[in-house]
Amino acid sequence: MRDVLGVYGAIALKTTAVDVYSADTLDLSAISARALRHTRMGHTIGVGGRDLGVVFSAGSDFSTVDGITPFIQDGANASSFATIYTGPTITAPNKGVIIVLPFPRKSRRFSRVGATPATTGTFTAETVTAWLENGPDDDGPAAG
Repeated sequence: MRDVLGVYGAIALKTTAVDVYSADTLDLSAISARALRHTRMGHTIGVGGRDLGVVFSAGSDFSTVDGITPFIQDGANASSFATIYTGPTITAPNKGVIIVLPFPRKSRRFSRVGATPATTGTFTAETVTAWLENGPDDDGPAAG
């Protein structure tokens, strides 16, 4: 089950080697204190001390020569961002395949995500959707 804290929206990938950003930014200070905690050390963590993750999901099957390099950015305001984490290049993800990047514990107030399309041929336009969620529950499997 997903524990979604915020949705970045669609990332419309069209041109190879050109960074594309999420439709929306997230104001981390606006997410409920029940779902997100800011520690005295300035770290942002999920409920129960769980790490946060940014999930990217392919909207359709990518061509076998196409791929993406996802990234996370933060900013002190909603108009100026810097990359704080870059994931590996994923080649030919299929529809519904998810890529999870760990959300850095130390970040500024605003967050957006993006991806850089990559190809060894001609890139075919694709869409990826991204959201922020609590990471896996460390309590282990439920007792049965």
